[in-house]
Amino acid sequence: MRAKFFLFALVLVAACLSFTQVKTKKFLDYFQDYKADSLVIVSSGSSEFKEDPSTPVTERGVSIDTSHFHVFKNDVADDLLYFSTTDGETGPMAYYKIKLNAASGYYLLLLRSGGEYWNSRFYACLYNSGEKKITETLLVAEYFGDAGDEFICSSKLIKQDKEWTIYSHEYYQEPIDFHKYETDSLKITEVDRTTILELKDDHYHFKETSHQSKNFIK
Repeated sequence: MRAKFFLFALVLVAACLSFTQVKTKKFLDYFQDYKADSLVIVSSGSSEFKEDPSTPVTERGVSIDTSHFHVFKNDVADDLLYFSTTDGETGPMAYYKIKLNAASGYYLLLLRSGGEYWNSRFYACLYNSGEKKITETLLVAEYFGDAGDEFICSSKLIKQDKEWTIYSHEYYQEPIDFHKYETDSLKITEVDRTTILELKDDHYHFKETSHQSKNFIK
């Protein structure tokens, strides 16, 4: 009897320790450290890797536990949470973190969030580790198409002189006549943006320094 009780106690302690470890995992622990000086970000525009456990974590991301969802509950990041918890999605997916100026306590985070039909949007987020909140977000990748409409966004992060710059390209097309989208001409808009991470008064901000766009009929 004592042996059975002792064994039960061990199992109970192990379960409690396991539960404690899960509950005490910090928000930033969901993100992998990114060490390289450049990163290309594209969206596949499909949910093929959404539920496939064999897909590498760098492609499918890591599910963030609901106990950390309070990080997104503000005017800046609330949409990232709302659109990631509809249609069966489980929430934003964590990818990478980059520690910015050490004294500032800021991180640049990359995560995947909800799009039109699935979690197809990628955001760069500024995270204040002292205040434990996301302070700004920037769409860096997306792929969406439906009935002639198509939107593609891709970005490249480059580190130069210890600072990060984000170069983004956006492509948007829409049929001139929606009812004839399979045969009608398309209106095309392309936009190139350059965004830097500006440190001002001990706080980081996304600052767009270049914006070029062109429109044409295809």
